[in-house]
Amino acid sequence: MRFSVNSDELMARLTATSRVMASKTALPILDNFLFNLTDSTLELTASDGETSMATRMDVENVEGSGMIALPAKLLLDTFKVLHGRTVDFDIDMNTYAVKLSSGSWKAEYNGVDGDAYPKLTSLDASNTNTVRMQAQTLSLGISHTIFAVSTDTLRPTMMGIFLDIDAADNKITFVATDMFHLSQVKSSIVEASGNCSVILPANAAKLLKTILGKEGEDVVVSWDAKNILFELNDFTLVCRQIEGNFPNYKNAISIQWNKELVIDRNSLISAVRHIEPFAEQSNKGVKFDVRENQITVSAQSLDYGTAATEDVVCAYSGEPFEMTFKTESITNFCSYMETSDVVMKIESPYRGVVVEPLFNTSDEGEDHQNYEMLCLVMPMTTL
Repeated sequence: MRFSVNSDELMARLTATSRVMASKTALPILDNFLFNLTDSTLELTASDGETSMATRMDVENVEGSGMIALPAKLLLDTFKVLHGRTVDFDIDMNTYAVKLSSGSWKAEYNGVDGDAYPKLTSLDASNTNTVRMQAQTLSLGISHTIFAVSTDTLRPTMMGIFLDIDAADNKITFVATDMFHLSQVKSSIVEASGNCSVILPANAAKLLKTILGKEGEDVVVSWDAKNILFELNDFTLVCRQIEGNFPNYKNAISIQWNKELVIDRNSLISAVRHIEPFAEQSNKGVKFDVRENQITVSAQSLDYGTAATEDVVCAYSGEPFEMTFKTESITNFCSYMETSDVVMKIESPYRGVVVEPLFNTSDEGEDHQNYEMLCLVMPMTTL
């Protein structure tokens, strides 16, 4: 089996798929990439046993076909220094000996039989849900919710992003929560097989985010009772879904607020970061003292005898009140909102606060007509 490939393109594909691989695995074969050559298309696959990613690329000077597993670390170390070259592969499919050459450079590898490599998991066709959306929709939904995913292993259903599809309105809602914070993004989809939902594991979501930026077309997402399949132009990813019931996020965000503030997002983030070094190290709490058209952000540490305050202008005309938040709760959510201003909607200083981006004509970047975002932040009870 022979073929020629551009070293830079191959390295990019190897790097992308290698992110799936585990540092330690019980199956030695998973320390390899699977090369599968058919006609002039080379498919590369990497797996950790539960999640697998495959990518396809065109190659030249093809002779023969077949599958072989090649050592991942050696391939990555080799091709990261072979910039801009055409590399010829010459593989003996009887002994799995591999010879590489490019000009005067030559190398030899030993591969193993590709039939021993785990195959991409197939879905149960009789029990499959399918949704088609733009790659940008999936990328935005992941990036604007992944930071709120729980790391609590005692609550596995919250260790991923919930995808909730409303086929009648052609909408998808992405939700992540750790019970103290919640992030929700609602966007349009192309089509769906019906109302359905699934929980995408956080690790798989992070892998998807790395390849979605390279895709400008639609993504087809399918799942059965156990696995989720993502099909892109040049990539395929299969992972186990998180089984169980996601918390009722709609109840959590259906608060009847009676206070509303409009704040410059960057000013708020800056003030919180300026005050954070003076907060108690044990809880990193900052207090918001809200008065008419002004928020005084403050923190103090009784252990070190330090304190700091900073005033932030806001649009507010109601009764004064105070709330306390963890610094990361405010900076994380506001950092992922791309508008100049944000809106804080409050029912009680002791209940969750809804934070939303305030879109206006001066905001640039994403097409804000196509998605809605909100975050729910739980205040701290004490400073």
